[in-house]
Amino acid sequence: EANSALSFSYKINTMPTEQVQLGMKCEQGCGGELNITNELKNSALNTWQTMSVDLTCFTKKGVDFARVTSPFIIKT
Repeated sequence: EANSALSFSYKINTMPTEQVQLGMKCEQGCGGELNITNELKNSALNTWQTMSVDLTCFTKKGVDFARVTSPFIIKT
């Protein structure tokens, strides 16, 4: 977890009109979500880009990496 990040490539075809959450879930109800709407709205359309999120952001939201069952969730 120390000095680590979740990185992924994405392409936006249409700007989001609702909030977009990036999350992780773990067993026994722990997990956390980050609002990435503004980052996506500031992205160029129809272009592949990379987003990196420091894992400490998820720790602060309650993720216990020893119990993660779903490491990558995007929802709106």
